[in-house]
Amino acid sequence: MDLAKKVGGEKLKVNWSEIHVQIPIIWGEHLIRPYAGLKTVGDAIGTPIAWLVSLVRLMPNIVYFSILIARQ
Repeated sequence: MDLAKKVGGEKLKVNWSEIHVQIPIIWGEHLIRPYAGLKTVGDAIGTPIAWLVSLVRLMPNIVYFSILIARQ
């Protein structure tokens, strides 16, 4: 995690990471941190977004991120 890295014009905060959405499962799910006209996971395809590290799952050659906590 690089706290000097900017995503959407804002520096990443502690416990946040930059991710790239490639294949959304729930297109209409709202982003935790919307910006630049991006409001949903579907809007963010191919764009770097900030996501909580606790919601990112690393697997061999694949990174998954969870939206479950975003719904609470």
